[in-house]
Amino acid sequence: MKLNRFKTGIMMLAIVPFFAFTLFAQDFGQINLAIKMGNAKELARQLDEVVEITILDKEASYSKAQAEMVLKDFFDSHKPESFEIIHKGSSNEGSKYGIGKLITDNGNFRTYVLAKQKGSVFLIQKISFEED
Repeated sequence: MKLNRFKTGIMMLAIVPFFAFTLFAQDFGQINLAIKMGNAKELARQLDEVVEITILDKEASYSKAQAEMVLKDFFDSHKPESFEIIHKGSSNEGSKYGIGKLITDNGNFRTYVLAKQKGSVFLIQKISFEED
C-alpha cells in the first residue's frame, strides 16, 4: 500500500510541472500570436488586472483597459512584421518569462514578457518593448 502511494506521489511530481508548463506554453502561444499580429485586444486578454508596461524609455503601471489602449497605440505606430521568442524560462517563485525580438515597420524591439499563474492561467504582469 505504501509503495502505491509512493509511486502515485512520484508520478504527480512529474506530471504537475509538465501540466503547468503546458498551460504556460499555450498561453505563451497566444501571447506570441497577439504580438506578431499587433493585436492589442487579444494581447489584453492575457493581461492581469494591473500590468507594468515599458515602451522605449517610458514605464508605467496601467489597468487592463488602459494597457490595451497603450498597446494599441504602440502597434498602430509600429506595425509588426515578425515576432519570435528567443528565450523563455521560469523563476523560483513560479513566474514565467519570455524574451523575444519584434521586427516592425518602424524599428526593431527586444520584447520581454513576465507572467504569473492566477488560477489555471498565466497572466502578464509586465511587458516591455525596448529598442534593439
